[in-house]
Amino acid sequence: MSQAVPLILEVECTATQEEVERNLEATLARGYTPFMPHVGQYAGKLSICGSGPSLAKLDELTGDVLALNGALKFLLDHEVVPRHAMFWDADPVVAEFAIPHPGITYFVASRCDPAVFDRLKDCRVVVWHAGGDHKIEDFLTRRQIDEPMVLGGTPAVPRGIYLAFALG
Repeated sequence: MSQAVPLILEVECTATQEEVERNLEATLARGYTPFMPHVGQYAGKLSICGSGPSLAKLDELTGDVLALNGALKFLLDHEVVPRHAMFWDADPVVAEFAIPHPGITYFVASRCDPAVFDRLKDCRVVVWHAGGDHKIEDFLTRRQIDEPMVLGGTPAVPRGIYLAFALG
């Protein structure tokens, strides 16, 4: 019989601690609409749309729509305007997903690259903080910023579920 071997998993981000902190500094410096006033302010059904194959089942969408990352372009291309869009990755490529539209409220993580905010400069943008990620809580505490943090894991869909839950 073979001996049990422990499985050790390490979570790594596509951005370094320094890159995330640089993005956080830029977000704070530009000023932003905080997340807290939106907590618990929504009710009803919500379809959370990631970029997987099931996104093509547009006839199954119910209630408001929350588009995550690249799902936004697909939805807009198919004449579905989501009520909300969420971006949270620190990588500059996320700016390509940030398609400006006047009918959408964008929930953008404070850790996002400044290019995301630049692309959405004339849109309704609400900033939230990603809990459990790259010591963001320590970063905010050092700056005496007391705002809620959204947990949810590494992929956008679990994070979107937590964000939606916080919204109501």
